[in-house]
Parts: sequence; C-alpha cells; structure tokens
Amino acid sequence: MATQGHQLGQALKGRSATWLLAAIGITVLSNLPIYLVGALATDIGREVSFPAAAVSVAVAGFWVSSAATSLTVSAFTRIASAGRMPIFSMALAATSLAGIGMSAGHWQWIAAWAVLGGAANGLGHPATNAIIARGLPGSRIGMGLGAKQAAIPAAGMIAGLSLPILEPLTGWRGAFMLAATIAGLFLMLLLIKLPQETAARERAAEASLTLELRRHFVVVALAAFFAATAANTLPVFAVVGANERGIATDSAGLLLGAGSILAGLTRIFLGIAADRGIGGGLGTMGLTLGAAVIGLLLMAVPGTLPYVLGFLLAVGIGWGWSGLSHLVVARAAKEATAAGTGIVQVGAFAGNAVGPLVVGTIMTGFGQQVAWLALAGIGLCAVLATIIAPATRPG
Repeated sequence: MATQGHQLGQALKGRSATWLLAAIGITVLSNLPIYLVGALATDIGREVSFPAAAVSVAVAGFWVSSAATSLTVSAFTRIASAGRMPIFSMALAATSLAGIGMSAGHWQWIAAWAVLGGAANGLGHPATNAIIARGLPGSRIGMGLGAKQAAIPAAGMIAGLSLPILEPLTGWRGAFMLAATIAGLFLMLLLIKLPQETAARERAAEASLTLELRRHFVVVALAAFFAATAANTLPVFAVVGANERGIATDSAGLLLGAGSILAGLTRIFLGIAADRGIGGGLGTMGLTLGAAVIGLLLMAVPGTLPYVLGFLLAVGIGWGWSGLSHLVVARAAKEATAAGTGIVQVGAFAGNAVGPLVVGTIMTGFGQQVAWLALAGIGLCAVLATIIAPATRPG
C-alpha cells in the first residue's frame, strides 16, 4: 500500500497533477448519471413512476449511447481535436444530471437524460486516456490509467453514499442538482485550464490510426465486450444474489463496497506493475479475466462462503481488466490514443449494456447459479480473445 502511495505521489508532481486529477474528475462525473439513477431508483419511484423495467431501459440506454458515441471519436478528433472532448463530455454530464434532477411526470424523461449522460461517458474515456497519455511521463502512464479506472468504482461508492447522506437532506432531486453543479464547476475549470495545457501539444495534426491498428483494436474490442459482459455485470446483481444466499442487505452492501475497493486497488497495482515492466499487456488482462471465471464458478457453488469468496475474486481481481485494456491502447496508438480508445470502448460499453439483460433474463428463468455459469462461459470467451489479439498487432 505504501508503495502504491509513493508511486501516486511521484505522478502528482508538477504539471502531471493537473492532467491526472482532470482525468479522474472527468471519469467520476461522466459516470455519475447512471450510478445515481441506480442508487436512488427507489426514491425516484416514490415520486415518478420508475419500475424495475424502466430502470433497465435507462441503464441500457446509457451504455448503448456510450457505445454509439465512441464510434464518433475518430471523426471528432479530426474535426475538433482530442483536447476538446473533455469540454464536451463535462457539458453533457452536467446537462444530463440537471435534466434528471428536474424530470417530472414520466420515467421516459429520466431514461432520455440518461442517454445523454451515456454520450458524456462515451467521450469521457477517450478524452481522459488522451489526457493521461500526453500529460504523464511514459513511466507513469500505467499507474495513471489504473488510477483513472479506479475512479469508476469510486463513482459507484459516491452514488451509494448519496442515499444515506444527501437524500434525507435534499431529496433525490437535490442529489442530482448538486452533482450537476459540481460538473458545471469542473467544466469551468477545464475551460480555463485545459486550452492552455493542450495548445502546444496540438499544433501538429491529430495522429490517425493505421488500418492494421484498427483491425487489432477491433479484436481487443471483442475481448472487452466479453469481459464487460462477464465481469462488469456482477456488481449490478451482487446484492440480489447475496440476498438469495441468506446474506442480509446491509452485509451484501458491505460486500459490494469491499469488492469495489479491491477492484480499484487492483487497477492501480496492475498499472504500477506495468510501469515497472511487469505485465501490462493482453496476457495480464487474460489472467485477471481468468480470475473472474474462477470466481464466477465459485459463486455457482451452493452456500454463502463460496459466494462471498467468488464475488471478491471475480469483482476484486476480475474487474481489474479494464485499466489494462486502456494501457494496451495507449501503448499501441500513442498520439492516436483517443481514437483507439473509441474503438475498444465500443465493445466494453456494448458488454455493459448486454450483460445486465442477459443475467436478468437467465436469473428469472433458470436461477442465479445458471446465470453465474453462463457468465463464466462468456468470461472464457474473453480470455480466448486476449490470447488471439496479440497476433493481430502490427509490427
């Protein structure tokens, strides 16, 4: 732990601090719309008709929108440059949060604003990866990407804390409006700071991806699709699955929090290791996904203890794959990191949208044990894709 803190402190020296903190802030705020919707769904439902099916539509809409927006990143970088993506991402996030907070009458409005939030997220990941690739020294990029990806579980924790802390004081609308205000203030900081930071770096034309690299990233995107479907879906159903094993809701929430914290630490640790020349490639990504498969198989075993151990392994270690996928892109694409991220994230976002639908359907029809076994099979597909992908990399 001390080593991780020392490495993080080294990366936060000088101008690198601005870039890394900007990337973390963008990641948290661009994910908040959907995490807050999930955390506050029950409270929203007391005022606006918001059944479970409507929540699913909003969540799926968010991720589908993220995937669709990622497809536009290459065109965006040619028209407006990667340095402008953070601005657009935060503007969309602030608008989405405020829109949900002011929604009235029908859940369809909440779903529509969530779709807008998905666009913020779709631009946010390529933007933050480009910020880290350009703003941090090469020997710190792995740690930077790991810290940025650790911000995603942090966004989930912030949303969870809004339930006992903010909701009683401000109501669910107040929680969204506060988040929108923070996103708006962060947007103002980006408008002031980032243009000064990026002007010198963007005098040259934005680098474009070769056809060979595009093909390679399509295979990595396939791995990301299977990985997101298998590993990223678990936190959504953690509490429900734990309840069916006899674990109380409060304890299940603690289990989810522990898994999220472990996942964040795993992402940072793997990034630091990669900076030191240990792992950091598709092979390491495959190992984390192998841990997810083992964890899912354990979760399918009857009993409380196998479920807890399997969940911590699948989420705490298996969910660490995402930071590695971004590092693979940054190392291969270099100046075209934003465009490369846009391709790979299409797969990840699509998996985030498909996974909950698949698990929900299987759980309803066949029970949770069959659902965990199905996700384990999908996880194996992700492992196979990480084995195949290196052969497609040019050079």
